Parts: sequence; C-alpha cells; structure tokens
Amino acid sequence: MILSPKFVFFLRNFTRGLAWVLAILAIVFGLKKLNLFDYETFLLPLYDRPLLIYLVFFVSEVVVGIIPPEFFMLWALHNHSFAQYMQIVLLLASLSYLAGLIAYFAGRYLNTRRFFRFFRRRFLKKLERLFYQYGMPLIIVSALTPVPFSATSMLVGSSRYPLKKYLLYSLSRYLRFVLYGYIVWKTAVTIG
Repeated sequence: MILSPKFVFFLRNFTRGLAWVLAILAIVFGLKKLNLFDYETFLLPLYDRPLLIYLVFFVSEVVVGIIPPEFFMLWALHNHSFAQYMQIVLLLASLSYLAGLIAYFAGRYLNTRRFFRFFRRRFLKKLERLFYQYGMPLIIVSALTPVPFSATSMLVGSSRYPLKKYLLYSLSRYLRFVLYGYIVWKTAVTIG
C-alpha cells in the first residue's frame, strides 16, 4: 500500500511531535527522580499567578510558539484533579486557537507591507513552500505538531485562504492539547 505524500508528511511531523513531548517529559521527570531538578519547586512562585501564566502563554503563542505548550501543561498539574487539569488544558487550547486567529488576521492585514514581505521571505520561506505543496493539511499538521501554528496561521492569512476553512481546520489544535495534555497527566501520575 502506497501512502500519499500528504499523509506521510502528517505522520512524520506527528511522530516528531510525540517524540518531542515524550523527550520533555523524560527529561523533566528523570531530573525529578534523580533529585537534580524539581519542576514543582521551580514553578512554586507561579502557581498563585495564573493570569501571568496565561498572558505569557498567549504572547508565546502569538509570537510563533516560543515556549512549548507542554511546559504550561506541567504548570497546570499542580494540585488539580484530572477534570480541573483538563479544563486548564482546554483554556490553553482556546488561547492558542485565538492566537492563531490573531496571526491569521495579522498575515491578512500585513500582507502588502514591505517589512512583512521581508519577514515572509526571511522566516516563512520553508513554511510557504510546505503550504503550496500541501495546502490545507499544513494547517492541520501545524495545529497537531511542533510545526509553528502561529506562523502557519499568519502565512495562511497572508495568502487570503478562506477564513471559514481556516477556522474549521485549525480546530484540530484542540485535539493536540487534549492528547498531549493526557500524555502529560498520565506521565505525571505514573512517574511523578
């Protein structure tokens, strides 16, 4: 059976994403088990400042996902039941979805500006090639994997991709957060 190039592209990036989250968890919980670094102690000053955490996360998501969402999921583990934890994960997913929408409109608005053309040539060249090669699946891949979701959203907006289709395909961002959030939770319960 021959797999389509779009499916191979998705599978390769989804596997990278899972490997990435598992590597983060192995390092964080490995260091904790070895008593070399306790992420809970490190995050202690931030547990009482959820608005600051949500703001940092939102800004990170708007600015091409500087900080991986899994670190915020680790923060969300603190003294919560699974239901509370998943509510926080869904809030993070909603903030990420909103950040992607802002990036979409920024790309749409800034498309004709000289500095955006420079930014696009300099930083979005690879994504642009992937977008023209794969189209809509790139939106889904970037929503589910470490491919930069915000940058993809900006590129999609600048190409005048239909908003309704973008909104529909980018809903898969929620799937990523729920799946990765569950992995983080199970790892914390099993190892942590």
